[in-house]
Amino acid sequence: MDVKDLRFAVLGICSLYGTTVQAIEPASVSDGPVAVIPQLSVQLAHDDNIFSEESNETSSAKVIVTPSVELRAERANDAYRV
Repeated sequence: MDVKDLRFAVLGICSLYGTTVQAIEPASVSDGPVAVIPQLSVQLAHDDNIFSEESNETSSAKVIVTPSVELRAERANDAYRV
């Protein structure tokens, strides 16, 4: 099995499973009613024509990492999220 076949085999196996992973309880930093929650989303994708050319198409696997931060403020019956 050459490297190209191995790459497609790994990509095929990864595509069978969910590609976005989230922690059940992400670690947060709290100060009273305000909490800051860091989050990270990781996605695996495949593009069969990365340069959008009509001929001489080039395919590639790509990993998309998206960091984000959620800000929560809760007090009595009020709750705010950004």
